Amino acid sequence: MKTLTIFTPTYNRGDILENAYKSLKKQTNQDFIWLIVDDGSIDKTEDIVEKWIEENTIEIRYIKKENGGKHTAYNVACDNADTELIMIALDSDDYLCEDAVEIIINAWNEHDGISGIVTLCDNGDHTKPVYDKYKIDKSGICSLQKAFAENLFLGEARFTFKTEYAKKYKYPVIEGEKFFTEGYIYYQMDEPMYWINKSTYTFLYRDDGLTKNLLKGFLKNPVSYFLYNKVRVKYDKKMHLLFKHCIYYVAFGVLSKQKNIIRQSSKPFLIFFLYPFGKIGSIYLTELGKKKGIEI
Repeated sequence: MKTLTIFTPTYNRGDILENAYKSLKKQTNQDFIWLIVDDGSIDKTEDIVEKWIEENTIEIRYIKKENGGKHTAYNVACDNADTELIMIALDSDDYLCEDAVEIIINAWNEHDGISGIVTLCDNGDHTKPVYDKYKIDKSGICSLQKAFAENLFLGEARFTFKTEYAKKYKYPVIEGEKFFTEGYIYYQMDEPMYWINKSTYTFLYRDDGLTKNLLKGFLKNPVSYFLYNKVRVKYDKKMHLLFKHCIYYVAFGVLSKQKNIIRQSSKPFLIFFLYPFGKIGSIYLTELGKKKGIEI
């Protein structure tokens, strides 16, 4: 059995998925399975992947599901992965450096007592990782919860988890919503990870990706953003971030018509104090959405 599952979620990206495929064929260590979870594509993705499976150059597992959003593809990947490790995730418009798998597996074999490996990303120049802040301890050992809640890292990274650890953390599936910010699970993951301050991954943002139309995303997925900010309120250690996400928590709670917003929170007194600001925020987002023609 292979050691690593490399998970790729995709939706109507058949025209660019080849970049990821080419990078996987070039890996210096081929001890992996490429697990593609197709979130209901209506382009030629399935035909393209079937052709690659027939080529039999690398081991590919393809699962097609009903469209539900990237987070539901993650849930499916975790349910179906049976290797020791799983990489979250090789996005369909990105690619790995040639020694990425080798670096990850070597690091995994060399370090005991960890639940995964963190490697960094570049934006195509292959010279240095892209980040605004990197204050991980020199030992390289730090949980995702600590790294994010204490604002130790701000940048682009990819995570390879022990598969049984990843399976413990799933995204809720909210009826009518198709997006869940990834931080929802990362802020809850408190087991040690080994961080490597080296790029193994190149990311390329596209105009049709999830990074576009943030306002629409907020208004179309208020429950998921409420739950995400609920987690942030619980774990954030930096006061400016805690205050900001308390306000967001209230705003999305109002937008999603949550009951007992104050009592649901892990910090009810702070939420009570900041509630008016969150209420104003919900009104602002609603009015801005109307101006942009976004139906709620």
